Amino acid sequence: MVTAQNEVKENFQDQVFKDMDLVDVDDPLTATMERDIASLDLTHAEQASPLSKLFSNIPLFIAALLIAVIGFIVFQTLETQQSATKAQYGQTTSQLMMLSQGIAKDAREAVFGNNDAFDRLREQSDRFASEFNTLGVGGSSRLLSPALPDVTEQIEPVSELWSATQQDVDTILVHQQVLLNTPGHLKRINELAPLLLTHSDEVVEAVVRESRDPEQVNIAGRQRSLSQRIAKNVNIFAQGGSEAAVAATQVGKDTRLFELTSQQLRQSSGPVVQAKLDTVDVTFGELKTAVYGLLGSVTEFFLAQSAAENIVDNSVPLLASVKTLSDTYTDESHDQISQWLPWVFGALGVLFLFRSCWMKWEILLMEI
Repeated sequence: MVTAQNEVKENFQDQVFKDMDLVDVDDPLTATMERDIASLDLTHAEQASPLSKLFSNIPLFIAALLIAVIGFIVFQTLETQQSATKAQYGQTTSQLMMLSQGIAKDAREAVFGNNDAFDRLREQSDRFASEFNTLGVGGSSRLLSPALPDVTEQIEPVSELWSATQQDVDTILVHQQVLLNTPGHLKRINELAPLLLTHSDEVVEAVVRESRDPEQVNIAGRQRSLSQRIAKNVNIFAQGGSEAAVAATQVGKDTRLFELTSQQLRQSSGPVVQAKLDTVDVTFGELKTAVYGLLGSVTEFFLAQSAAENIVDNSVPLLASVKTLSDTYTDESHDQISQWLPWVFGALGVLFLFRSCWMKWEILLMEI
């Protein structure tokens, strides 16, 4: 039984090998079948290629998506910073505007001897310089750098006006003691001037009673007029302006002339007139000390007064320049972000669109 089965198995194998030997590899039909099989395998491979390419581009899409997300975060961060900078800049320029007007007000008051005005003037000047530096002029990084041409162009007039104003402020502060002494001299002169006028009237009356010499009466009347003119010109000098220098010169002349007039009256007067002149000389001596104290620092007073006038004159254009700078800087600061970020996101959008269309085109070509 076993032997019969083995014989059948051996006969089947012999038949298979015989069939294989009958296949002719050079037969055209056989070659065509092999090419069809190979073409079928290649077609399957090519049909799978677009899908494989699609999956192979997933990392690129992920990277591009990350870039877009990062770009959006950067854009939002810059916008937030820009808004904060804009608010800070607006606050700074508002401070500069108020300080420019406060400096002008305190400069006027300081020239008139207001002691508190000097402290305020010094403080506001320092604050203006500090705030102006925060705009980037002094190298501060707290706000955007004024490197843009339009901003730099608007900074220059502010810088020039502030430089002139700062020099005038320094002039006033340097002569602080002179300006503080001036009100005391003026007060003393204004207190003594009416008294001196009264004593001069008494001299005139005494001369008229004692001697009817017209020349003596005329000299006594001139002395009375000089006392009035001294008080008037002292107040004109203190107010400043174009007439201050002339008034100061006239005060000096009238003071010397008053003293000479008193000496002339003594030369030909009786005891009554002499007694009245003694009273006049005492009062005049105090007034002359105050006048010479005032005129002794007249140069410094005029320098400080001129500086105060310059500060007041420059305060209006300085205010306008700061306002213009604020508007220009705000516009330029906003454009720094808005000009280039849309191009970045636009480029990313075009990249996505181009890549997607290209992949779709490849898939359509493979299906055809």
